[in-house]
Amino acid sequence: MTGKAKPIPNTNKVKYQQEINSVSPWIPGSLAASFNSVPNNDFVYEKIGEMQNPDTHKIQPYREIWRDIDPLKSDAYDFIGKDPQNNNHGAKIPCFVLKVVKRDNVEGTVIRVGNLIQGALFNTRSGETKAARYSLIEGEWRRCCSINSYRYMEDEPKIFKHVRLPTGVEAGVNIINRDGFEWEMIETNL
Repeated sequence: MTGKAKPIPNTNKVKYQQEINSVSPWIPGSLAASFNSVPNNDFVYEKIGEMQNPDTHKIQPYREIWRDIDPLKSDAYDFIGKDPQNNNHGAKIPCFVLKVVKRDNVEGTVIRVGNLIQGALFNTRSGETKAARYSLIEGEWRRCCSINSYRYMEDEPKIFKHVRLPTGVEAGVNIINRDGFEWEMIETNL
């Protein structure tokens, strides 16, 4: 889920406007919440509110701890706190969700938010899972961490080549074919 938080005037509440939600249908107005500062930290908040439970579809109370980062300045090594006075000057933050829809014995998803991409693939034949996180650093996608690197999935080098796919993704493209993989653009704001 990605979106923008907007303060509700004269309260400590924030209304969260979703842009992407791959988990459940969104009920407008269901994401208003109270944000309270955490002592000695400018970019960490306690969030208390109500939202729809994706399993039961009932509105339920919740409590979360949020770390507000700037997705255009942060990378996987250095999370830069978001300056409340500077909202990236209205810059659009690239976000999307891609899902593998055609590849023998492989299921997977890749998600991008700003300068971060995370992907996970599951080999249905062997039962092995592969995951990786990439950061956009100095204009290049770099692998920051991975799980089950190289030795468990025979296609690993080809599979995670596609995590860098966003540089070639265009708005309005729903199906992307690369090296035997067919990806579906589930959601995007590109």
